[in-house]
Amino acid sequence: MKYYSPDPDPDNNPPASDPPPGDDPPASDPPAGGGDKAPDPFYTSLPDDWRNQIAGDDEARLNDLARYTSLDKWIESGFSAKDAIRKGEISTGLPENPSDEQLAEYRAANNIPETPDYKLTLEPGVELSDMEKEILQGVMGVAHQANISTTDLSALTGAWLQGKETQLKRMQDQDGLDKIESEKTMREHWGVDYDKNMSAAVSMLNGISEENKALIMEARDPEGRFLMSSPFFVQFLAETALKVNPMALIPGGGGDPMGTANSIIQKVKDIFAAGTEATDYYKDQGLQDQYERALELQQQFKKAGAKS
Repeated sequence: MKYYSPDPDPDNNPPASDPPPGDDPPASDPPAGGGDKAPDPFYTSLPDDWRNQIAGDDEARLNDLARYTSLDKWIESGFSAKDAIRKGEISTGLPENPSDEQLAEYRAANNIPETPDYKLTLEPGVELSDMEKEILQGVMGVAHQANISTTDLSALTGAWLQGKETQLKRMQDQDGLDKIESEKTMREHWGVDYDKNMSAAVSMLNGISEENKALIMEARDPEGRFLMSSPFFVQFLAETALKVNPMALIPGGGGDPMGTANSIIQKVKDIFAAGTEATDYYKDQGLQDQYERALELQQQFKKAGAKS
C-alpha cells in the first residue's frame, strides 16, 4: 500500500525562499518631535490691528510699532534697548568728539540754545529775583555744556523755585511758632517784669542805627530761629540795656539818665507831700517801677562819685 502526503500548497506556488542576508527592509525614520508637531507661538495668530490695540490713542507709539513686522520683533527690540542701556551703549546722537557743525546741528534739533543764554519758560506770574538770576547764570553754563534742552532746564528751574517756596512757607510757619514759644518762655521767666524787660530790650536796639537794627531783626541763630525769638538773646539785650542805662524803660530817659531819675524821684516826693496818702503812687505800678530804678541809679552815681 502506498501512502500519499497532503499537498502543502494546493495552488502549486513555489516555496518561498529565505531572504538573502543583509537585505532586510529599511526602517522608516520616526516623526520629528517624538511624533507630535510643536504648536505655533501665540503671536503668529494675532489680529491685524494688534498694533492699534497696544498703542491705543497714542499716535507716536503706533508709528513706532508700525516699524516692526511682528510682535516678537518689537519685543526683541525692547530687550535689546534695555541691554544697551544697562551696558551704557546708548548714545546721545553725538559722536564722541563732534565737530562744531555737528554740535550746532544737534543743538538746533534738540531745543538747545547756541549759547548758555537760555530763555526759560516758567509758570505764569513767576519772576526771578536778581539773586536767583545770578545763581542760574552758573547753572546755565553747566547745562549748556551738558546739552540740556531749554524745555528741561525750564522744568528744573520751576521745580527749584517751587522747592524754595515750600521751604519759605515752612520757615514762616516755624517763625510764628518760635515767637509764641519764646514769649511763653520769657513770661514764665520774668513774670510781672516781662513788659518792662521787653521795653529795655527794644530800647537797646533803638540806640543803634536803623541799618544795624534791621540786620539784628533779620538775623537768625544756628538753629534757624530769629534772634529776637531767642529767649537767651532777648534776655541779654534787656540785662545789658538796664546795666548801661537803668532809665532805659522810661520814654526819653536814655539821653540824660540821671536827670530823668531825679525827675521821677521828685515826682514821687510831690505825690507824698500833697497829702493824698500816696494813692496815685500805689495805683500806678509803672511809676513804682520807675521810682525803684531811679533810686538804684541814684545810688550808683553816689558810689561812683565816692570812688572818684
